[in-house]
Amino acid sequence: LHEFQTIYIFLMQLRLQHQAERRDLGEIDDFINPKHLSQIEVMTLKSVFNQLNGLVSKLADIIKKQ
Repeated sequence: LHEFQTIYIFLMQLRLQHQAERRDLGEIDDFINPKHLSQIEVMTLKSVFNQLNGLVSKLADIIKKQ
């Protein structure tokens, strides 16, 4: 559960940062162009998605056992 919370917080921070930048242009949206991310943000995002894949697999295994 803690892993999901950490991932969620990172994704929401990234989203809010993007929306704050877009607000100044008057065009708020949820699309984040990966080309506009820093190298660290891209690496972190890849790590987050890998962690999510692992967590989803674990959840699927738990559900199958029930």
